[in-house]
Amino acid sequence: MDPDEHSYSFSDERYVCAACVSDLVLAHEIEGALESATCSYCGAPNAADISVVLDAIEQAITSEHTDPAEELPFESAEGGYQGTVLTGWDVVESLDEWTECEDLVADVVEAFAGTAWCKRDYFGIDEQEALRFGWERFAEEVKHRTRFRFHEQLKEEAETDPREIPPSRMLEALGTLFNDFGLFRVLPVATEFHRARVIRSGDRPNSATELGTVPNERANLPNRMSPAGIGMFYAGVDEATAVLETYDPSRSDGREIAIAIFRNERALRVLDLTSLPPMPSQFDPANRQKRLSLAFLFSFVRDLTRAVARDERAHTEYVPTQVVTEYVRHRVKGPSGSAIDGILYRSSRDHSRIAVVLFAENDHCGPRDRGWSDPEPFLTLIAVRYAHPDEFVSLSSNFSNPAAGG
Repeated sequence: MDPDEHSYSFSDERYVCAACVSDLVLAHEIEGALESATCSYCGAPNAADISVVLDAIEQAITSEHTDPAEELPFESAEGGYQGTVLTGWDVVESLDEWTECEDLVADVVEAFAGTAWCKRDYFGIDEQEALRFGWERFAEEVKHRTRFRFHEQLKEEAETDPREIPPSRMLEALGTLFNDFGLFRVLPVATEFHRARVIRSGDRPNSATELGTVPNERANLPNRMSPAGIGMFYAGVDEATAVLETYDPSRSDGREIAIAIFRNERALRVLDLTSLPPMPSQFDPANRQKRLSLAFLFSFVRDLTRAVARDERAHTEYVPTQVVTEYVRHRVKGPSGSAIDGILYRSSRDHSRIAVVLFAENDHCGPRDRGWSDPEPFLTLIAVRYAHPDEFVSLSSNFSNPAAGG
């Protein structure tokens, strides 16, 4: 399309003010083009010509769509374009919510009436699809095909579309996304971590050895981030989360809950999956290309933290998250090139709550007597209390979900 031409057509005189749109980038565009004109939609004294909005919407549309004549084969005998053709209404409706003014939406739809669109690179895959399909293939591979050789470059992978992400490159793709979106944070010294352990009434475990990470030789069950045989330190950022992640009411007879508080003796660098950045505006040309990969990250985090029943299926369903965790632990580096100490994630039982897994073994939980070859503990037990399950009855609605592990 000629840069001086537009896909829309609108001849009526209309003006719009920044208050009539909800997208901040679009509002900024309007504020930069204000005239001494009355807003046609709310009557504000200063407004910009509606072409400012139409231009921004056109650019947002054309970033992902194009004229079917440029993309799709046409067969009159087969009914026209061989693919899905969208109307102007379809593409305007597909935009994220940018205004609550129905009259403004009606004028924009009128401007794009009669236009036809289709997805750019119609027969290819976009970045979000490549990442999503890559993750699905990776999960299927490590769950049901090969547990230990998925990272090798397989012969058949050389024949795939170069935009596709084979299982051997999926972990690297995830690591790139973690760095690109800055999903790392430092937990300062003396951050408190709460661990809950269900005990028999009257038992009083009170040492870091008993209440810290399960020793590797006793780590008999798979957890969300760790396979059987590899102990990791699972905790909540508060007491309720720790209980929610651990306690099973169906096994509460004659039980109490030992709640331990640990503090870290050094700063910990973690991958933070609890606060992904907001989706960039579709009207922001400098950042809207990030929307596809960020949309994948949101779906990836949901998959990573979904509820999984504590039964035989957990051995299989947890495998993809366990492999990702191992990759983060041993291969991913933070912005300063430093190793990662753990992962923050949202509880599968209550997504408003935050849990953490730290790459700390039992020997890393102190205080304890150390021999010359023992590792330096970096988590210190500072308090223990013993609670009856009735204290947490307010969490009962969440206990109906399958156990999350940890």
